[in-house]
Amino acid sequence: MAETGLKIYALAGSTQVHLLRPGTRWGKGAGSQTRESLSGAVRVGGLIVPNANVNLFPTDVGTCLLGTAGANVLPASLGALPTDLALTLGNSKASYAHTAWKVNELEVNLEINGALELNYKLVALTEPTAGAASAPAEIVRTTFEWYRGSVTGESAKKLQRVALKFGNNIVGVPDLATKASDKRYPTSIEPGPFTCSAEVDYQEPSGLDPGADELPPANLEIIAMNAATAAQTITISITGMKVPEEYFEAAAGAAWGQYKVP
Repeated sequence: MAETGLKIYALAGSTQVHLLRPGTRWGKGAGSQTRESLSGAVRVGGLIVPNANVNLFPTDVGTCLLGTAGANVLPASLGALPTDLALTLGNSKASYAHTAWKVNELEVNLEINGALELNYKLVALTEPTAGAASAPAEIVRTTFEWYRGSVTGESAKKLQRVALKFGNNIVGVPDLATKASDKRYPTSIEPGPFTCSAEVDYQEPSGLDPGADELPPANLEIIAMNAATAAQTITISITGMKVPEEYFEAAAGAAWGQYKVP
């Protein structure tokens, strides 16, 4: 990158992930617990689960952490974990590497006058390894802009914004077995129920009727392209979603209003 000051970056294996957004970081979640006694309450540490947030404007398909056909995000089957993701987070002073991050949550956002955004929440079983870091290289800033693609589906009429959210709902599982090290870390991490949701904003009625006896289904597809010499495309498709509700907001002009359908 060409910016001055703190240079925060990520490496997926040996490939740099560029154009990171604020909020990219790693840490260790360890909620404290209270032990009540006659002499007063004592605070002790709880389960430690390493976690990371990676927020980025993707510049190409290979380094946006989606993986082939979403393999880094989607489990191979329901009830399974997604594939391991090698990732190093750091700056020009230090780095923290782990070869087995799991994507716990992915948010995809695309709106008028904005670039495609991917926001990841990652978890791991053990602590990342600290090491040295090097300054990232300069890149070509070919983001996936709002006017280089399309959204298709039931709500593709004057579409203003689409937000998708995928969750593996991974939890750390400790046990009572004796551990020589990393005693407060989970023994395993296990998937919860896989969840998927979407929210779309548009300016024309969808024709969907959440008040019907059966909730209406909806299909949605995002196609986004960059402006590289050899342009690349990201396609995200969801089918068979159920529409539970629909909202309308009156806009400044009398001729149209804003609809929001989750």
